[in-house]
Amino acid sequence: MQESRSFLETSLNDWKDIFKLSDKLLDDLVFRGQSNKDWKITSSLERLMNRLYSEQTRTPFMHSQEMQMIEEFQWKYSLFKSKNINEDDYVEWLSIMQHYGACTRLVDFSDSLFVATFMAIFESSTDSAVWALNKYVVNYNTYTEFRREKQKTSASAQELDAFSLELANKYIKEVGNTINKLVLVHPKNINERLYRQQGLFIMPTNIQNSFMDNLSDYLGNNDPNIVDIQDLIAGANSFVRGQLSLLKINIPKEIQLSVLKHLREMNINSEILFPGIEGLAKSLNYSKQSYQDYLDMIRRANGMS
Repeated sequence: MQESRSFLETSLNDWKDIFKLSDKLLDDLVFRGQSNKDWKITSSLERLMNRLYSEQTRTPFMHSQEMQMIEEFQWKYSLFKSKNINEDDYVEWLSIMQHYGACTRLVDFSDSLFVATFMAIFESSTDSAVWALNKYVVNYNTYTEFRREKQKTSASAQELDAFSLELANKYIKEVGNTINKLVLVHPKNINERLYRQQGLFIMPTNIQNSFMDNLSDYLGNNDPNIVDIQDLIAGANSFVRGQLSLLKINIPKEIQLSVLKHLREMNINSEILFPGIEGLAKSLNYSKQSYQDYLDMIRRANGMS
């Protein structure tokens, strides 16, 4: 099964390409936008530890650092908010911590390709990318574990969500865990930003290794197969569920403004995706009139076709 899965990489040639991908392909995927196409997927905790420590120092220190951060946040949380969260519900604590700026192992994804596309380009200064991960491939291990632990042959979506949180909390608590897995989790208490961005988290179980190392066990080959976007659009309906593990869509800098313009027409913009005055302020950074619109207006004013 693993050998038949694929990691595909493609690049948009035109802003319209992103809107032509088949729902049959997209329905199986969750998405993450990154403003530089050369970046791998990493958690904010991984990036923090890479900045502060050498690899030899940080590897055994990762779990201890994470638990110290959780414990201090729990201790001081009641100074700012009423405390009604179970101390052992680590995913919930990490979700809150990340919302307010702490670095955690949780990696943001979205159920929406278009939200992820916006996130990839709205603050980008170079070619960006959307990473798309097959949620059924990720959940396969969780489902297998569910059947083993619960002695059941099937699970509802609600049961699997609850078990995913249970499993994630177990892996966070374990000291010295060396199992490379990913767990897809929806926190119990969603914040407004997560709601607006159709957000969820993918959590690596082994933080002594990188997110990409945890991901590698889901891929038959860590090297992507490069495909033309038109071939992907034409062949999207032929994919079998679970066959595609990972898709990377590169978005060239020269078409990003056009993509933003059309996302805005779909009401996907900073004012919608970021709550409060922050969203309003961010939205002002992008004129509703593009440079091409401006040139067209000048031509019309001068009587030029």
